[in-house]
Parts: sequence; C-alpha cells; structure tokens
Amino acid sequence: MDAERSTRVITWPHQPPHVFEPNRHYIVTGATYQKARLFRSADERNILLATLLGEAEAHEWRLEAWAVFSNHYHFVGISPEKCDLTALIRSIHSKSAREINRIHSEPGCQVWWQYWDTIIGSDKALYARLHYVHANPVRHGYQKHPRMYRWCSYAWMEQGYPDSYVKTVTSFKYDLIRVPDDF
Repeated sequence: MDAERSTRVITWPHQPPHVFEPNRHYIVTGATYQKARLFRSADERNILLATLLGEAEAHEWRLEAWAVFSNHYHFVGISPEKCDLTALIRSIHSKSAREINRIHSEPGCQVWWQYWDTIIGSDKALYARLHYVHANPVRHGYQKHPRMYRWCSYAWMEQGYPDSYVKTVTSFKYDLIRVPDDF
C-alpha cells in the first residue's frame, strides 16, 4: 500500500485535524478539561504515567520521550503499522479518567479536553521536539534539571542511550516550536 493510501485524515468541527500515518514520529499533547490540575499528587501522576506507557505499549507505539504534569502531558512516539492514534488517546484518557475520578470520588466527571498531534517530518524537527518534551519540567518550573523530574523520560534517555545521543538531542533549540503548552 503506498503512502498516500495509508494516510488517513479525520477532522471535526472545533477540534484540530488528525492525520494518521504508520511508522512516523508524532508529538502529542493531551490537556485536561479547563486546564484543571487533576493529577496533583505524585500518586496521581504515577497513575497517568503508567497509563500512558502501558497503553502506548498495548497499542504498539514506541515512545521516545514523555512528560506528565498535573493538567497535561506530552509524548514523542513512532506510530505502528496499524496507526490508530485516536484509539490510543481514547484508551489513555478513559482509563486515567476513571481512575482519577475514583480517587477523587467524582464518578463521571469530565477529565480530558482534547489532544493535539503533529507528524514530525525531519531529523532536525525530531531532535528539537525530543528536547522540548525533555525540557518541559524545567520550562514549567517543576525542577532545575529534567532528570530530577520523575514523570519525564530524560533520566531514562540518559541511562539508555550513549552520551553522544543525549548531547545531540539537548543541543537542538526548541524555542520556535509551536506546541499547545499554555498550562
């Protein structure tokens, strides 16, 4: 099947368009409803991170960077052959919402608003977005260095990749990247 036929675009009124292509790098941001800080505690962020990582694996996405916060998350990942980003996000959002609503004793409360995704088209863009996601805890003022923020993949990258790779990723500027992130 050629690339044109395997690309799927879904658009809905008042929502960003979602283009689906297999075996491509994506950057994805998910946001809570009204930017509510629902994942405040360490245990709550642990739930969101475990859900994100578990569902990505279950849907055969290979994540390369992630950061989870009280009211949003980012990840960079490679889509599987049968790319269905909507199913992945639906699963992350529904499972984490049920769990956070159970913890807060608010069954049925809306937790998630929407998500934004972009296909990453070049190595330069990929490295800049990997750096962006890894630097997000510092950008939001949670820590002075991303390795200190346990809901971010920076320490995982440092431990699992050669120093040269880490230096390459962190050398790319990300200040001009346009990612929804006013949280």
